Amino acid sequence: MALRPSTLIQIEQVANPAFPNRELNTFFLDFVNSGEIVSSWANLTDTCKIVIPYNIYVLDDNNKPTNWTGKGIYATKDKTQSPLFLRNDKISVTLGYFYSGWDMEGNKLQQGQELLVTSDAPIFSGYIVKIKNRIPITLECEDEMFQMKQIHCKNKIYSGKTFTVKKMLQAILTDAGLLGEYTVTDGGTDVNVGDFRVQNETMADVLNRLKKDAHLHSWFRGKELRCSGIAYYPEDIIKQTVFVFQQNIISDTLEYTDKDDLNVAINAYAENVTFSGATNADGSPKGKKQRLEILLTKEGIKYSNVNGKITGNKELYKGSIIRFPVLSDSVITLKEITDRAKLEFQKLYYSGCHGSITTFGQPAVQHGQAAIIQDQVLKERDGTYLIKEVRTNFGMNGFRQQILLHMRIDAGQFTDEQLKAGL
Repeated sequence: MALRPSTLIQIEQVANPAFPNRELNTFFLDFVNSGEIVSSWANLTDTCKIVIPYNIYVLDDNNKPTNWTGKGIYATKDKTQSPLFLRNDKISVTLGYFYSGWDMEGNKLQQGQELLVTSDAPIFSGYIVKIKNRIPITLECEDEMFQMKQIHCKNKIYSGKTFTVKKMLQAILTDAGLLGEYTVTDGGTDVNVGDFRVQNETMADVLNRLKKDAHLHSWFRGKELRCSGIAYYPEDIIKQTVFVFQQNIISDTLEYTDKDDLNVAINAYAENVTFSGATNADGSPKGKKQRLEILLTKEGIKYSNVNGKITGNKELYKGSIIRFPVLSDSVITLKEITDRAKLEFQKLYYSGCHGSITTFGQPAVQHGQAAIIQDQVLKERDGTYLIKEVRTNFGMNGFRQQILLHMRIDAGQFTDEQLKAGL
């Protein structure tokens, strides 16, 4: 079986007030010098960078070629002709392989016959955000989060009594007239962060603040905006792909670590607020905060702060500390903080591999799904791991994906109930 990478890039011109006479064509490109797509729930934005030869041409819907080196690169002085591509133009990247000799099931193909196999959906869909018109030409692109960076939110206080995070984001999209185009999901967590003030921020600024202050992860899956305390949705966890050393794993950076050698702790904390009935100068209710905090290690709780009553000393702990805010729409107890910290600790404390594997471009995977790793020689490397990031490279050097593994979910690491609820 012989494999030949396939690349298809579609760029759709979008109306631009600076060029009212733009024809709004769709163009196709089947060759690039190189490209890289980075996708992870840890980042707000999925990105795509494409490097294109200066003297290449693109095809329109009628297969008519347009030479990139012609006057399509720059606008004319009278603006009767616009650049070929502009910021905000839509772009999608579909990748795959041409199979010759035999198909994926081992059936022999006729001489000279090739079978094209691609993923069901584009590997990347988004918008051009920057064009570097130099040799070679570079397109920098972002997914739907690029549009969230253009939404300027109303200055407003979203009351925790009325708005969960999901309802708040829906309200912001409604104000922007985009709630029909985009949907918001929270993985069933129904998170409440209390009163939330939005002041001179874009939607992306709000999502970034929720990530920083409330440990909520936000990313897009198509037109679905996900914002949740879980990074792995149950409908993604069940999508599991087998990767085998000595077969479809090309290289790796994996290191096997026994959990007894790990030195990590979870610093979980929360604040309960009681209201006096008075108001602040801005009209918000005046409240008194009471802090709950613990430091959970593999030996148990080494530090606690319950409304100023301190037990232990977290400064004595020598190791990696992960800060973890615990949110609730009601009064939080020490037991709730401890239970949430234990679940978060499970995600870090396991015997298994840490690092990434590099595979062929297919079967293609997404972050949030699971990779079943098998090694016919070193059996201790066997395991099922959730995928934190996928870095896809394509172009003249082939089609590869680097898969960053995160947490192990087999060998009783999590219960079925925990997996069905998402992690």
